[in-house]
Amino acid sequence: MELPIFAVLFCAIPAVGYALGRLVRPPRRESTVAFKQAARVLTGRFQASIPSLTATIDGIQVAAILHGNDEQRGLETSIRAPAHASPRLLLLPRGVATTYGSLAGGQDVPIGDAELESHFMIKALDKAHVRALLTARVRQALLAAARYSFELRDGHAHASRLAWETDGEALVAAMRATAALARAGEDLYESWRVLAAELGATLPSGQVWPAAGLGFDLMVTGTPLRVECARRPPEREHWQVSVLAPATGRDMPVALHAELLDLRAEAGLEGAGVFIRWPGFEPDRAKLARAVALMAEWAGAGHAAAYR
Repeated sequence: MELPIFAVLFCAIPAVGYALGRLVRPPRRESTVAFKQAARVLTGRFQASIPSLTATIDGIQVAAILHGNDEQRGLETSIRAPAHASPRLLLLPRGVATTYGSLAGGQDVPIGDAELESHFMIKALDKAHVRALLTARVRQALLAAARYSFELRDGHAHASRLAWETDGEALVAAMRATAALARAGEDLYESWRVLAAELGATLPSGQVWPAAGLGFDLMVTGTPLRVECARRPPEREHWQVSVLAPATGRDMPVALHAELLDLRAEAGLEGAGVFIRWPGFEPDRAKLARAVALMAEWAGAGHAAAYR
């Protein structure tokens, strides 16, 4: 896997900053003004002695601090926020470091967003999970802070820049991007919780997307169904959305085949049941609702036990 190479590179960034910081005087006044401006915008708390800023953004506690105010390390603006149960992820601004990384054999994770990929080199262990986490809202927030490196690791989202921030608007954007990245797992889970409720199932609130995937049970016209979004071994990089039911004892009616083609899904037998399935992570609500209705019509009523 490529990520450890870039984890080492990310850890080496503060050392580079230290060497540069020894040659550059910290812009104390400009940075103080920027932090105070950001504190007003975010209704945060500025501490001049460190200096640092803490603020609550979308329910996430975000802290920004300046390093390099002594002889121990170089100049750095560091931002952190808790990010529970998140996959490992690293985004590096395009430049010298990413050019070196490419020469060293590193490869990007393609996420289907040319603009974001033009600004960041993206590294991840769980590539499919990360593609889903980088929603349009998160990508927009990251693009607004493209001078910063971002990392998800050990229960935290971390943003870093090898300089003392002197632009209040840039600091606000970086703190908001860190918060958006930190809560991406919660947003992804919440979208599925709402989807499940629309279909008649209940999932607990206030959780994050499970690493192993998510599923819930339904009863539709007397037929027990299960909806899942999970990896399909052995291709564990590939996530699929499935609607499953107990075995019907009959093939799919010919009249339903056309609808299956419209869904661009596959169907068949699996274990003691039948399935309709397509690749993806967060499905179109209308498509999933139609797949549920199609499976209920195919499987028919009269089954007593839930799908297993």
